[in-house]
Amino acid sequence: MHVRNADVDLLGVVLGAALQGVTANGRGVHAARRTNQQLLFSRRAARCAALADRVAAALPPGTDAEQATAATRMALADFQQHAQPASWPEVCARAVLLDGLLCDAIAKLQLGDDVRSLLGADQGPDARSVLAGALDADPSSRGSVSLYGRRLLGELLSQVQRVAAANPGLASLLTGKPEGEDVESVTQMMAELATAHAHRMAELGL
Repeated sequence: MHVRNADVDLLGVVLGAALQGVTANGRGVHAARRTNQQLLFSRRAARCAALADRVAAALPPGTDAEQATAATRMALADFQQHAQPASWPEVCARAVLLDGLLCDAIAKLQLGDDVRSLLGADQGPDARSVLAGALDADPSSRGSVSLYGRRLLGELLSQVQRVAAANPGLASLLTGKPEGEDVESVTQMMAELATAHAHRMAELGL
């Protein structure tokens, strides 16, 4: 796979996020109440691990993976800390909503064909049916899950702004705009992600 040097920072972001996904879905396995739920989250964790392996293999020879992930390590860690789900329905909501946000972001970002193919491969098992079951089993949780979904988006957009401000070259790469013109594009993209997220929340009854 040929990866442009300009994509290395982006691959570092994806690598860090994929590794965080392994951890988050591992917590889903722990929180699950039934074997089929544990299997779903274990498959999701395996998907994230496989993505991390593909991304690491795609880094140019001699690239330090630790250095490649440095730009967003703290932002990802803070997101994980501040967006921790507090219940089983919130665990399921996190999985569904982050899947949707990831798909929306991939569709909007200015990515090379190889990188887009890498990110788009194997979306993995959908947690919507598990979320629906969790909400049906505990209807009173809908209010807290709805609030959590909004907090999840707020935390994510906050960290995106943080990374974009600290790494203008990466923001320019993602938006396809020259440095200095990319801020408005990042703001617009975040607004579009928020709108899509709100629609998804409504579809889920949240």
